[in-house]
Amino acid sequence: MNVEVERKFVCDPDIQNKLRDIGAAVCVGQSKFHDQYFDSPDFCLTLRDVWLRRRQGCWELKCPSSKSTPGMEEEERLCSRYREITSLPQIIAKVRDVMKHGCEEQGGQRVSEVEEEGKEGDRQGHKGATGETKTGSHIDQKDPMINHSDKPNTKRSDTVNKDVTGFEDANQCSLEKDSDLSWLRELNLVPFAEFTTERCSFSLSEEGEEGVIHVDLDKADFGFCVGEIEVLVPDGKEVQSALKKIQRTAERLGLSGDQRIQGKMDVYLQRYCPEHYRKLLNAHVL
Repeated sequence: MNVEVERKFVCDPDIQNKLRDIGAAVCVGQSKFHDQYFDSPDFCLTLRDVWLRRRQGCWELKCPSSKSTPGMEEEERLCSRYREITSLPQIIAKVRDVMKHGCEEQGGQRVSEVEEEGKEGDRQGHKGATGETKTGSHIDQKDPMINHSDKPNTKRSDTVNKDVTGFEDANQCSLEKDSDLSWLRELNLVPFAEFTTERCSFSLSEEGEEGVIHVDLDKADFGFCVGEIEVLVPDGKEVQSALKKIQRTAERLGLSGDQRIQGKMDVYLQRYCPEHYRKLLNAHVL
């Protein structure tokens, strides 16, 4: 299990020239992948900063790694740190545990919130002729992989073109047959976000330092571009070293500013799922 340490940045028109100047002369890998994110209707996972994703037929779970690193407060503020689980049995076990404890700890509060929001929806006339509350998308409860949505219309691709030296292949994870979705239905998990990303990947190494620094330039199909500097380290080890590498790379690229940059998910939710976005802001997840 790895920890993904990452800092996002705004892609300016000169970013590829800057990458060339610091030693990443060419894009070493290009990919186009489709992501689908799942949660319960009351956002039990994401309100605890746990993100269940299906990318190109593979399941991944990102869980917060929140241990502070002494002396690295500024770097940590600009970076995110997540443990990444790609074994499907481990993913299912972790999701069950998170949902069990999440419901026990906050169940009463969330029930009250849902009831109050339902009353507010009734007062504002947000119910359709069938009596069902209208949201930004309609989920087929018989098949939770089907999302009839007014969000960006993306087509899934079962192939991914990725050949990045030293980069962990996105498909090195547990595959699942599409027909075996009983665990999603059992846990009442439905898709809340879905989009396709085009990525150009660069790799850097520092003289005398082990490990590779990855720089990805992403363009999402809903019109948002963002860059990411990423270092993968074994869980619980070398996080301070990763933070320092990211800081040095940011300085070499001339990145400025002391505010965290929004990622694809932040912008997607802000645009298409404002209520979900508001809840995550209030929970200090985003």
